[in-house]
Formats: sequence, structure tokens, C-alpha cells
Amino acid sequence: MPPARLRTVYRTVLPEPVRRRIRHQLYHRPRRLTLHLPVPPDRSARPRRVEMTAPRGMLVPRMLDEAGLAGYEPETLAVYLAAVDLAPAGTVLDIGANVGVYGLLARALSDRDVHAFEPVPELAQVAIATGVTNRLTYGVSRLAVGREPGEATFYLSDSSDSSNSLNPTFRQSTRSLTVTVTTLDEYVETHGLVPAVVKIDAETGEPDVLAGGHETLRTHRPWLLLEVLPGRTEKAVAAEMEPWGYTWYRCVGEPPYAASTDLAVNDGTAAPMWLMLPEPATDEFWNRALQWLAALRATAEVKAR
Repeated sequence: MPPARLRTVYRTVLPEPVRRRIRHQLYHRPRRLTLHLPVPPDRSARPRRVEMTAPRGMLVPRMLDEAGLAGYEPETLAVYLAAVDLAPAGTVLDIGANVGVYGLLARALSDRDVHAFEPVPELAQVAIATGVTNRLTYGVSRLAVGREPGEATFYLSDSSDSSNSLNPTFRQSTRSLTVTVTTLDEYVETHGLVPAVVKIDAETGEPDVLAGGHETLRTHRPWLLLEVLPGRTEKAVAAEMEPWGYTWYRCVGEPPYAASTDLAVNDGTAAPMWLMLPEPATDEFWNRALQWLAALRATAEVKAR
């Protein structure tokens, strides 16, 4: 039967419960992929690849399978890895981990303690299993991070498993789950951590994460990498960050980046990440980011072999 005819039958003949079962089965078919890791600039002995198994319908594993790390936010990853290399001693926190790419890279390519947060059980399980399979275990908490501790409804996006949020108006959602919410300050104090690098990708929840981390920002001054969604969170993120005297860099294009005082930049770039540092970035930092970028791009050649 031609594909167009199959689609017509699927939409007009099959009842919705049957279509739902088909979608579920297609989503959960396993995808097994090899993720080639960049060679560190110092040429230290680190893992060269990571094996991952995830449901075929998950967005991030599909992107990694198709393009590898060289095609998955390489400039942002380069800046992040430079921060992991050069920030003061302390822990890496990955807030909004999805299947754990950022936390996994910090664990594989550094000696830092790593803690990741992902409240969706299926996504968290991929992150946990990937760490165990590759002997790169690190802490993955099935917690949301927000403004205050407690319980909250977490909305599962109908369009993408990378767009789940505590914000009910962020994406259309017909499914949700109840999650435990911690704050950055509570988690840091409870676990006795000294945060060095904090990555925040909370799908419009970034201002709340920052609001729940005032003591952490005041006391520990971690290096931050966070998403700022154009037209949604610029003002709120700016209001949370202005008291702390950080320097802001918009991670779009190849580093180095110019410092900025305005988060409201909408040039069509989807969900840009921002680097926020307690002191201005040095030449050493930008050089290290460029070295990591070259190493990430080189993984495309390895993948192609």
C-alpha cells in the first residue's frame, strides 16, 4: 500500500485507541547509538565513546544518532566544557538534564562530581542507564528545580519530550505528572555541595531556578550556562541576575562572545543559551572553548568512518 494511502487509513479508519497504541509502540522501539566523544585539549586519557539505548521516539537521542555531538549544540557544548575545565573547584549541576548529555560529558571528560536533575522518569532512566552502561555513573535526581520546595504539576509537551515544563502555558499538554520540587539552595545545602558550574535548561523555568538559588549565587558564585527564551523569559532572568554582578555572554555563533547587558535579543535564533560569569571571561577561557569546539567538530569525522 502506498505511504499516502497508509496515512489516510491511519487517520480515518483506525480508532483513536488503536492509533494511540501504534504511536506508543513506535515511540518505544529501542534506538542504540554510539556517541563519539571529543578528545580533550590536554590529550588526557578519557573515554572516546559512549553507548546509549533510548526509545526511538525521543528527540535528543535521535539528533545525536543522526549528527553526533558535532551537530548537537557544538558551540554551546564547547563553552560548557571550557567552563567545566576552568571554573574553580566544585560540583557540576545539570538542571533540566533530559537524557543527560551535559552531565554525562562533564562526568566523562573531567574529574568533577556531577549531579543532574530530570523529573520525567523515562528520560531520567536513559540518563541513569547510559551512565551505568559506560561506567560513568553520576547522580541523577528525579526532581524538578524551582522557586520553592514542595510538589507541583509537571506538564508533558504534546509536541516534544524536550519541551516539558512546570509552566502550564509553555507548550500544549494533555498529559502531566506530579513531581517533587527542590530549590537550588535547598539541594546545595542538603548535600553539602560547592557548585562550580550550573547548567539550567528548564523550559521557561529558569527565572524560578535562579530565584530559588539566591544564597548559592551569593555564596558560591558558580559559572552559569542557561537558556533564555526570546519573548518569554528575558526580563525575568535579567531581574534575577542583575543583583549578582555577573557578566553575560550570548552563545550564538563561534566564540569568543562579546559581553552584553541586554537579554532581549530576538534574531530568530531558537532558544539561545547564555554564559553568565562572576568575572569577565579571559582569553584563556575563549581559547579553551575554541579548542573544545575543534574537538567536537572532529567527532563528525570519526562518526563518518
